[in-house]
Amino acid sequence: MKPIDADTQAIIEVGADATGDDLYRAGLACSTGQGAPLCYVQAHKWFNLAALAGVAEAKVYRRELSELMSSAEIAEAQAGAREWMTAAVHGKRRTGAAPRKADAETETRPEPVVEAEAEPVAA
Repeated sequence: MKPIDADTQAIIEVGADATGDDLYRAGLACSTGQGAPLCYVQAHKWFNLAALAGVAEAKVYRRELSELMSSAEIAEAQAGAREWMTAAVHGKRRTGAAPRKADAETETRPEPVVEAEAEPVAA
């Protein structure tokens, strides 16, 4: 593993091509406030993703963070990890920042397209 350094902020903006080590370092940065804002929710999310990518140390840190977090914070972190994975699967580049609640509430969704049956033409 590479140590946290001045370039760690760029790690927080990990894309779909991130390695398990990238995800783990993002978790370290968020959990310590070194190179990224201190945020246990984001740290838990990154450790969760790193654990899924096979980084054993990430499981330990995720468990330790869980003991310091509320159930609501853990649920938020898990939702963030699911969102990141969904975006990665669809090939979209994701940054570490979770969408702000205000953005999610005001997001507009297109109306579903329903095809109408053709009317018979009168002769």
